[in-house]
Amino acid sequence: MSWVDSLGFCASFAVLASFCMTTIVPLRVFALVSNIVFSACGLLAHLYPVLFLHALLLPINLVKLWRLRKPAPGAEQD
Repeated sequence: MSWVDSLGFCASFAVLASFCMTTIVPLRVFALVSNIVFSACGLLAHLYPVLFLHALLLPINLVKLWRLRKPAPGAEQD
């Protein structure tokens, strides 16, 4: 097994971990990790559909995680 295959397995385990999360912030963090690692794996293994998918999912997960940090409109701030 090559190191690129190992990278792919790490990315797969990150996806599996994200499905095991019960709260949204850890889910998004693991999704981001899997997007980064899958993008690297897709690039290094010349798997361009994998690279394309995770390059598109990365900013989506970033925006969704960023929106969780902002208080809801009308929410009282400390």
